[in-house]
Order: sequence, then C-alpha cells, then structure tokens
Amino acid sequence: MQYGHPAWWGKMKRFVIAAFLCVWCALLPAFSQSASTWNKQEFLESVRNTASTEGSEAALGLYKGIPARYADDYDIFFLRAKLLYDVERYIDAKSICDKLMMDPANAGKKELQDLVSLIEATGQAVSPAQNWTKEQFINEVWTRAANDGIPQALTLYEGIPARFVGDYDIFFLETRLLTALGQYDDAYSVALMVKKIKNTSELQELMTRIDRGRFLTSLQRELNTGSAQNALALFDTMPASVKNDFELLFLKASIMVSAGMVDEAEALCAQLEAQKPGDVDLLSLRLAIADMRGDQKTKSTMIMKIIQADPYNSTANVELAEQAVVKKSYPKALELYKKALVNDPTNESALLGIGLANYYLENDDEAKEVLNQLLEQNPYNAQAHSYLGKIAYANREYRTAVSEVEKAISLDASNYDYWTDYGLYLRYVGRYDEAAEAWTHATTIEPDYFLAYVYRAGLYDEQEMIPQALEDYRKVVQLNPKYYYAYESIGILSLHEKDWKTAREAFMKCREYNADSISYPLLITYCYYKEGNKLEAKNYSNQVLRKMDRNTIEYAMLRVFHDEAGEMPLPQRIAALPSMNERAKMYFYLGLFYDMFGGREYANDYYAKVLSLNSPMFFEYRLAEWSVAAGNESE
Repeated sequence: MQYGHPAWWGKMKRFVIAAFLCVWCALLPAFSQSASTWNKQEFLESVRNTASTEGSEAALGLYKGIPARYADDYDIFFLRAKLLYDVERYIDAKSICDKLMMDPANAGKKELQDLVSLIEATGQAVSPAQNWTKEQFINEVWTRAANDGIPQALTLYEGIPARFVGDYDIFFLETRLLTALGQYDDAYSVALMVKKIKNTSELQELMTRIDRGRFLTSLQRELNTGSAQNALALFDTMPASVKNDFELLFLKASIMVSAGMVDEAEALCAQLEAQKPGDVDLLSLRLAIADMRGDQKTKSTMIMKIIQADPYNSTANVELAEQAVVKKSYPKALELYKKALVNDPTNESALLGIGLANYYLENDDEAKEVLNQLLEQNPYNAQAHSYLGKIAYANREYRTAVSEVEKAISLDASNYDYWTDYGLYLRYVGRYDEAAEAWTHATTIEPDYFLAYVYRAGLYDEQEMIPQALEDYRKVVQLNPKYYYAYESIGILSLHEKDWKTAREAFMKCREYNADSISYPLLITYCYYKEGNKLEAKNYSNQVLRKMDRNTIEYAMLRVFHDEAGEMPLPQRIAALPSMNERAKMYFYLGLFYDMFGGREYANDYYAKVLSLNSPMFFEYRLAEWSVAAGNESE
C-alpha cells in the first residue's frame, strides 16, 4: 500500500488525458450523435417528420453538428432554408439561399429562386450591410469581432447583399471566423464553397486546420463514450492533410498510454522524437510510459532530459521531489517542490508536496499555510484535509484532527489511510465504538493490509475484549508475518486465556526477531512447564543458558527456572538493579517462578513489588496485574 501522495501514474494519467486531450477537445462544439449515423435520405425524412410532428424549430435542431459529408448538399440545406423561412428567420434563410446560389449548378433552380422571392417579399431580409462597399463590410466584420466577439460579427453574414455572393475575400473571412469559433463543420461547408471560387494556399492551410478540428470533434465523441479502442481506430481514417500532424499523433500516443498500450505508445513516441527532438511534452509522456513499465533507468533518463530542456518543469521536479520523500530527504524534497511552482504556481502536486515535506520537518505553521492555500484553490483536495488532520493529531488537537479527516473521507471515501487515521483520532477523543467501526471499514477497502487490524486489535486489547483482540492479532501475523509485536500480544493474551501452547509458539516467533530479550526464553520455559512438558522446559532453557553470560542476572533467573530451585541472593541482586523497569521485570519473573512451584504467597509478594513501582512500561506489568487479580478471585 502507498502513503502520502497518490500514485505517480495517477497524476501522469490525468496529465496525459487532461493536459493533452482536453486542451484540444474541451471547447469543441456539440454534435448530434444520432444524425452522424444517418444517410442522406434518413436525415431528410427525420427532419420532415420532426417538422410535421414537433414543428419547424425542433426540426432545425437536427442540423446542429450535421455530419461534414453533408456540408455542401443542396437538398439538405435547401430544406433548412425553408424551415428557417417557416419560423420567420428570414435573414438566416436568405443567407443559406445566397450560399447555395454561389454554386452555378444551383443558381438556376426554380424552387430556390421562388424561395428567395418569398423571403425578399417579406421585406425583413434586409441586412444593414445592403449599402456597404466590400471594404466597409470586411472592416465592420473585423470591428465587431474585436469589440463584440465573433458570434456578433458572424451575424453580418445573415442576409448578406447578393452582390457579395461569390466574393472570395468576404467568405474566406467567414471561414476564418467560424474556424476560430470552433464551428468546424460550418467552416468546412463555407470553405468548400470558397474553394469553388478560388483555391489558394491560404485556403488550403485553413482547411487543414478545419480538418484537424473536425477530426478532434469525432475523437471527442469516442472519448466521451469511454472507448479508447474506437478513438484509436479513428486515426486510421484521419484526413490526408493531418496524417503527419505532430500534435494529433502525440494525442494518439497519449490515448495508447491511457489504454495501457505502452509498447505501441513507445514506438510512436520514438517516431515523433525524430520530428521534434527534446520536446518536453513528448519526454513527459515517455516518462509516464517508463513509470508504467517500472523502467527506472529510462525514467531517470527522461527526467534528466526534461530538466535539461526545462529546469523548472513541474512534472519532472515533482517526480524528483517524491523520490526525495521516499528517501526521507525532506529538505531536498521541499526545494524541488518549490522549484516546480516557479512556472506552475498552482500545481496541486507541488503545493501538497510542500505541505507534506513541512509536516515531516515539523514546520507545522508552514505546512498548514500551504495546505490551506491549496484548499482555497481547490476545496475538493482530500489529501490537503488529510494532512491538516495529521498536523492537528501531532499537536494533540484531536477534535480538529477528526474534523479534517472527516472532510477528507467525504471527498474520497475509498481511501484506506483516511479511515485508519479516522479510527486513530476517534480513539483519542474517547469514541471507541466509532473508532472500531472506522477500522472495520478500512478492512473492507483493503482486506489484505494489516494496519487496520493492528489498530483495532489494540483497542480490543485495551478494552479487555480478548477473543476479538486475539482474532485480529492472528490476522495481522497472517498478513504480515514480520510484525513480531503482534506475536508478542498473541503470547500475552494467550497466557491470560491459559492457552499455553499458543502462547509458547507466539513467544518463540518473538525470539526469532528479538533474540536479546530474556523475557521470551523465560516465558517459553514457563509455558512448557504449564503444558506439563518438564523435559522440553529443561531442554529449551538449557540450550539458551549455554549461550548466555553466567554473570548476568538474566542467566541467574533462567537458571532458577531450569533448576526449579530458588537462588538465595537473587532478590538482593534484583533490588540492586539501577533501572526501575529492569527491577520490576525481574521481580515479576521471580513471582512467576514461585507461582509455578507452589509458593503463591511469595509470588504475590513479588507481584506486589512490580505493581508498587507503578511503571506499566513493559508487558510484564500487565501480567502481574492479571496474576494478582486472579489470586484475589481465588481467595
């Protein structure tokens, strides 16, 4: 499981999709998904049926985002002009008729001439532009575009004077404006008509931009459905004018990465690098690919290339900072996170990283300041709330900690760390049942991770819910066999339950991880005796004794257990120990010895000495409490 920042690839995936796709696609116009699949007759029939059942205005709605293949179709746009006439949008209707008449093949059609006559007869199809010269018209379009926006400028083309029909400059300008507005299908329709007037290099260049926009519209449609495969298939049918477009092929590589096609993406990136060596976006994508592959060598190479090309690149500096965090080099991490903000001052990963680094450096005020800054920028950043909770907890502000982690959970209820922290904070404000529930919830999120079981076991243990605590401690060692503290707890609780075999096996596991502690050999020997296996008790203790320094008090205590006989100077030696904890521990084991071999009165005296020290800093203190309580009950 990972702590701290979200997985690096999670950020790179957002970088790839949001930064590289949304830049191109987010502002593209809406389209009619149903119309895109109809043939011409189906489209015309649907428009006519809609007009008869729902009205002409509803029928006109079908023209939104009409497929580009119909952009210069006479029948389809003549029907549109008739519908516009029906809803009294005479200027719009006249504009379409004028564009249709730009094609010599349409100019002589009687139905078109009749419709124009009907529109003109209304007297409402007259544009202010009727009396302008060509230059005045173009100047007015530019002025409105600059002052009022492109949509307002385009209204001048409604009812454009007939004398301008067929003028290259005027309609090339309309094509430019429609392209700038992102209305690529309309721009394509006008561009086809302009091409019939004059086919110039500037028009070809503009049509390439339109081809790109139309392609991106189709790409957006497929991405909106969540189908990366269908989106990738579109690249096989992309217009010839953009076949080698670097940005579009870069998008293709990005989609491949998001779909997990890392080998294909890497191959395409290699081709693109030949076009633009050192391109930072391309290097960043290759960095993402290397990370997905676990290719640390290539990943490091890409980071260094990015830094060389762009020393303050946010992606590369954040990655280097996170590597420093893993190494616990927090001052270095802080420096790199700040570097990432130079050209990207709102970078959330960098702001969060600065908060994290300051938290670990115990610069709590600085950490809180930047985390609150991040939340002002993005109130939905769950991790910022999480770390504010950690800071509050570190400062024993438990209620504040609870409040902050609750906010984090409200934003991301599937985060394991938030729930384990929540339980921890609840425990410190005395809400024990809720703490247990929080840890239980955490186990449903990651049932194979041990930490929540450790916390819950500790709470159960503290509340003397021994069977439940034992169950959780067993789960801990199942999931993390190296967590030997759980074995110690299993041993202690099993002693309470008089499950001598389980206790002995648990203390044997403890000794594997901590061979220096005398507690474990003493308790293992004790358990063998309690199991009725005196031979193994002596064999085991003898093996341990052979490797011990005979002059130590630990040796003397284990020797007493082995020999089943007290050593007269031992109480005096214990009393002379300088450490209060060591004295208490040795008194406990002397009491345990007498408890085993029938000296209950002596045992109680030594247990009382343990408890009189009032120093519960070692687990033997708890065992002494249980022994005294059990003795009192038996009396």
